[in-house]
Amino acid sequence: MAFNLDKVLMCHIEKKSVCAVVISYQPAVEFIKNIHALAAQVDEIIIVDNCSSRSGRAIIEESAAGNNVTVIYNHENLGIGSALNTGIRFAKERGYEWIGTFDQDSRITSGFVKKMLNTYDLYSDKARVAILSPQYRDQNTGRMIAGGNSSEDSLFKTLFTTMTSGNFVKVNMFDLIGCFNEDLFIDYVDHEFCLRVGYAGYSILEVNGAILDHNLGDPTEHRVLNKIIIATNHAPHRRYYNSRNRVYLYKRYLLIFPAWVISDGWSLAKEIVKIFLFEQDRKRKAASIMKGIVDGLLGKMGKL
Repeated sequence: MAFNLDKVLMCHIEKKSVCAVVISYQPAVEFIKNIHALAAQVDEIIIVDNCSSRSGRAIIEESAAGNNVTVIYNHENLGIGSALNTGIRFAKERGYEWIGTFDQDSRITSGFVKKMLNTYDLYSDKARVAILSPQYRDQNTGRMIAGGNSSEDSLFKTLFTTMTSGNFVKVNMFDLIGCFNEDLFIDYVDHEFCLRVGYAGYSILEVNGAILDHNLGDPTEHRVLNKIIIATNHAPHRRYYNSRNRVYLYKRYLLIFPAWVISDGWSLAKEIVKIFLFEQDRKRKAASIMKGIVDGLLGKMGKL
């Protein structure tokens, strides 16, 4: 694995509670605010950059200035799984209890870390907890993303799988079940890890009130029969990875978690319908999805 350690911005700390690992690639200027918000609540941040341009690096270094941040620059885009694993290794060496995994365009809200850890402290069976997950709010629409906790009275609910960004993962879990799957490159890296968590008998808790403002593609809203339909408008290459990696997981977990495979397969079918009804560049996206499905069946993994 190639990454550039010549330009590392470091500052040592004494507290060893939460280290955030943030993956970047061509970040926008909003990245600076995201890092500043995160730095105010965690002990240290490790940014792993997947070969951004000079302008992207300038934004990253501005975000790191004056904060407790380590920046690692990869020589090429190694994908989400590889970048996360690089940051995880650095965080483990520093002796943290929790590693927070974040996308570059996600921003934590006030009291986020405190709510996450306080909920864990109140949970009776701490030894079985692998991941603390936030609730997600779409940055563009302001709507809570499906799967959020609907009960204001409960502190948490258990999840089967969740997205990567905003999660707090117990460091010892990476020794117990391994790190993120680098062969997936991007998309469903989070779900694959969660399925291993569940298979090993551990739990994922969604913390009520810990809100992460998150960006899912370039969403547009469409009203159909008085119902709001959200189209994510992901690019064709993302459609390829999404469909390929889903099929890869369906093959591995159909007999272990059949209900999840059926449910997620239905979600994929609905996504395809929304592409044809509401999105642009339909032919390229359809071709990418078909190629992804075929490659997933054949086991052709890695970077496209």
